[in-house]
Order: sequence, then C-alpha cells, then structure tokens
Amino acid sequence: ADRGGRRRRASGARARGREGEREGEGRMVADVVSALAPQAQANAGADGRKGSTVVVELSDEDLCLVLARTMAKEGGGALEKKCIELAGTDKAEELINELLGASAAFLAQSSSASDKDRESGACILAHAIAKLASEDKRNALADKLCKVIVEAAGPQPTFLSLSMLMQAYNAFRPRSVARYACLLSVLRFGASVVTGCDQLAHVLRGQSEAIVGEYEDRTPEERRILLLALASVFSAASRAQAANGRESSVLLTQYLASLDGAKGAG
Repeated sequence: ADRGGRRRRASGARARGREGEREGEGRMVADVVSALAPQAQANAGADGRKGSTVVVELSDEDLCLVLARTMAKEGGGALEKKCIELAGTDKAEELINELLGASAAFLAQSSSASDKDRESGACILAHAIAKLASEDKRNALADKLCKVIVEAAGPQPTFLSLSMLMQAYNAFRPRSVARYACLLSVLRFGASVVTGCDQLAHVLRGQSEAIVGEYEDRTPEERRILLLALASVFSAASRAQAANGRESSVLLTQYLASLDGAKGAG
C-alpha cells in the first residue's frame, strides 16, 4: 500500500510538472510577443520607439566587443582581435558583419553558451544594427540577423529563438522596413514552432488590426504578405479553438479583398 501511495504521489508530481512547463511556455510566449499588443504600442520611449526593449550600457565599453569576448569563449579568439581592430577604426558595419558571421554557432542550441548569453547576444546585435546611420544597411543587416537566428534554431526550434527574433523586432523604430522584416520573421517562425503556435495565436488574437495598421504606408503587396503571415499563425494553431479559425478567416478575407482591389486598379 505504501509503495502504491508513493507511485501515485510520483505520478501526480510528474503531471504537475508537465502542467507547470506548459504554463511556463505560455508565459514565455506572452512575454515574447507582448510588444505587438496595442497597449505596448502606445508606450513610446523618448526615442519614439514603441514597445522597444532597452539596452542599458553599464560601461563605456562597446557592447559589440563584450559580445565578441563572450563568443571567444566558444573558440573564436581571432574574432575578438578582429573586432577590436574594427572598433578602433570606427567601422561599425564591418564589425557587425564579423559578429553576424560567427553568430550562427553561438546562437545555436548546441552552443555551450547559456540561454541568457545567447539572447543577450541577439539583442546587442539588433541594437547595434539599429544605430547604423544608413537605412539601407540597417535593412540589409536586420534581415541577415533574422536569417541567422532562424538558421541557428535548427530542426527543433524553441521559444528562445522566438524571443531572439522579438529582440530584433523591438530594436527598430515603428513602421520601418527593418521592423517589418523582423515582424514577418516572428510570424513565420512562430507558426513553425509547433509547441508554441497555440500560445502565440492566443496572444495575437484580436491584435491583427493594430499590427496591420502600423504598416498602412507599405505597398499593397507588402500588406498582403503581412496578412498571410498573420493568417498562417492562426491556421497552424489548434483548431480546438474556434477563435483561431475565425481570425484566420477574417485575415484571409482581407487578403482576397486586396487582390480584387488590385485587379480593379489594374
């Protein structure tokens, strides 16, 4: 009887543990995508970036060099030396490219770096890109960063990779091309994270109009791409939630209507 009681208690503990993991995943997804909600959009910082994360520089040292030193622990000693040289000659774009070239291994799940270091690394890169003076360079490097994060996620992506993409999204000013590209990466990647797609759809539900509204000045084709990306999240989410189907249907109807409008204009 005592052994039976222990088995029941152990089984109950495992069930509670699994439930706690699911709740933790849900909270993590909510935290990751919170900047997409209207209330977060309304909270503009001094620099005009709504819902942005904030990187606090605790010293005068370039955060890119701090990241290069952290990456060096993964066997990239030459990288740190190269980055120090580039920083000394004020070549920010080249410095970022060097870090991006080495970041796939650093951000990968197989990396020995901690989750905190990996997420911080993505945040540092995103904010370094956002500081570049050239918009064309910001756009190109933002797209490159998102591709590196997705590639590093591997065949079994986790919430951490989604969080990295959101760090990139939050780094750029609203309505910018770079932010739009990061948003598409968040939505497309989120739809592919099987274990988190339901939670992502839950958080995004009811926010589609506000999200699409931020990009009202984009071309009709870009807006259609965004509508499809949003719809893909709800389509991939569990059909057990009827609201997911309704949200997807509304978005797809808007998409089809925009096609009819394009034909009429033609």
